[in-house]
Amino acid sequence: MKVTDLPKGVTLYELAKVLGITAPAAYKYKKNNKIPDLRVYQLQKVKPEWVNQEITPTKLIKNLIKDQNIRNGNEQGK
Repeated sequence: MKVTDLPKGVTLYELAKVLGITAPAAYKYKKNNKIPDLRVYQLQKVKPEWVNQEITPTKLIKNLIKDQNIRNGNEQGK
């Protein structure tokens, strides 16, 4: 989910409060324009009206494994 996908009027400070993280951590999402999948899943549970996509636990795990494989040098993320 991109930061720009948040509903109009929702600030990164509000996002940080809802997720229980620091404001600087939330502002890093703006730099990449991406909210990590695990945080989107968390947000989906506490503020579902803010999330425009559904992340299932299975999809979340697959994405985490893919990201880890890419970091470890497996370009295809398999």
